[in-house]
Amino acid sequence: MVFRSLKKSALTLYHIMVPRDRDIWPDIDCANEPTKKVSKGRKLRSKGKAVTPVEEYVFHSGFDTLTDGDIWIVRTDSRFVDYTVGVILPGAMLMFLLPTFWFAKVPFEMTRIVILPLFFVMVFFSLLARWEKGNNKWIVFDRNSGNVCFWHKNKRKSLTVPFEQVNSYWHRKAYRGGVSRNFMLMPEVSFRGEWNRWWNTYFGSTEIYSQAQYLWRVLSDFMDNSKPIPELPGLTHQIRSCQKLGYTIEDLTHGGKEIPIDVWMEVDKDIENEIEALGLEVQSLLKPERFSASEILEYSKTIPPLARRSFLSLVMIAIEDWSMWTRKYGGLYPGMEKRFTQRSLAREIDQIVGLVRSGLRTADEEWEQQVRKDYKSTESL
Repeated sequence: MVFRSLKKSALTLYHIMVPRDRDIWPDIDCANEPTKKVSKGRKLRSKGKAVTPVEEYVFHSGFDTLTDGDIWIVRTDSRFVDYTVGVILPGAMLMFLLPTFWFAKVPFEMTRIVILPLFFVMVFFSLLARWEKGNNKWIVFDRNSGNVCFWHKNKRKSLTVPFEQVNSYWHRKAYRGGVSRNFMLMPEVSFRGEWNRWWNTYFGSTEIYSQAQYLWRVLSDFMDNSKPIPELPGLTHQIRSCQKLGYTIEDLTHGGKEIPIDVWMEVDKDIENEIEALGLEVQSLLKPERFSASEILEYSKTIPPLARRSFLSLVMIAIEDWSMWTRKYGGLYPGMEKRFTQRSLAREIDQIVGLVRSGLRTADEEWEQQVRKDYKSTESL
């Protein structure tokens, strides 16, 4: 009981000093028109490794999906977090030192020399945190206008440019606790007097470079309104949920609305049913009396990324079954012998082995070598 009271008192005192962490939402219409008064891009300095979009959606890392399908907002750096840390650290030291000095009966003069600077530092950063007010820097991606707004609560610091003028970089930064690799965005132009405009995004995990490439591909395809929005886990769930509820991005931000978990799960179930139906079609294509490598390759181009892994797994299982039969019985899989010779079937399989390997980590080099070995052995029969 005493511990709970002390904990409640400590939290009360803390929130008197530091404002609660909250999101200060951007102006949703900030990406309508590009900013005109900017300096030339050649003055800007690059930082980190430039990111190029990955060709295929292979790395399905989770990412922030606060979007309604037209506008996507991504949170970026805010000094509020730094200022909060500046309050927490000296505050924690005070909570430790005060009882320690009291029990050790340290003279008041010595206590004042140590305690007062820590107290003033805590107050200073508390005032800065209150001035910052919360997470107040966002990047707004507007699919309809094709513009990107680097939004700051101080509107004079907000900058809007066409998406074509935004570059992506993978930046390695070392901290005391280890090393982080950040996915950063920078426009090719900036305001006069600025040397750079680096914005670190809280968009998704980028510990390996391929993850950064994947995230950049997601954003690039989202911003290309000549193409359909990419069907991806998370992104598809978010957009379909908004469509079911009739929500816009303003409902999710300024309106304070959230997507209920039951609606999200309902969308997930719909997606599962679609993938299941797709699986039945793929199994039909893989029947011995119908199988054609060219037909599989053409069908693969229509598979949405959220179902691609399931599709490739079914193709891989079929190849393994055919290969295992060949290895065990020294002939072609039942039904195949009516349509193919050993050599012609090996050529067909060769065309789709690369397709499977491109998207499944389980289809490694050893797996490929075993498949080729099985069909090569039948050619000599």
